[in-house]
Amino acid sequence: MPEFEDGYGLGKRELDVRKKILRDYNKRLEDFDDEEKYNDYLEQIEEIIFNLVNGVDIDKTNEQIRNYRIANAYLIGKNKEKKSAEDKAEGELLDRERREREQKLRKFREDDLLAEQERRKKLQEEETAE
Repeated sequence: MPEFEDGYGLGKRELDVRKKILRDYNKRLEDFDDEEKYNDYLEQIEEIIFNLVNGVDIDKTNEQIRNYRIANAYLIGKNKEKKSAEDKAEGELLDRERREREQKLRKFREDDLLAEQERRKKLQEEETAE
């Protein structure tokens, strides 16, 4: 069976593993003392994903994931809450922008309709005046 890609060269298995890992490995730059430590963390995530996708050191990698989840349970939950709040705010913003676009479009159509009615009225008046 062929493995489908996402347009970035990532196969379905890698996408599935990546989504699963990133649910818990959700630290942000603000959670680190400096950018170098954050970059090390990102490299660690990529190594975990690589190992799981390619069957490298599976037991050791799963143990590493378990230990991480235990050691970072509070922060994982806190960051999930932050993400949820951000997603909600983003959704509300997108909804508001959509409503504004729809309102502008309705106004534009109404203005066009009024202009067309005025144009027809003038034509009719000109025809009547002749």
